[in-house]
Amino acid sequence: MLTEGTGLELEQVAGMVMNPWNGTWALSTSTEVNYIAYFSKVSLADRLQQKQQLGLNSKAADLASA
Repeated sequence: MLTEGTGLELEQVAGMVMNPWNGTWALSTSTEVNYIAYFSKVSLADRLQQKQQLGLNSKAADLASA
């Protein structure tokens, strides 16, 4: 994903549809054509903690499968 290493975490993706009669936009469940994404900024401390947890979880899984 383009946001790798930026500290951004994807929160939600929503489709958008336009009403050509009045020129307004509305949210939709379909992301086939027009869509928007909502990201939040994750602190460096939180990212390091997540990486540490992933490392511990993968080591635990390795030990469990041995």
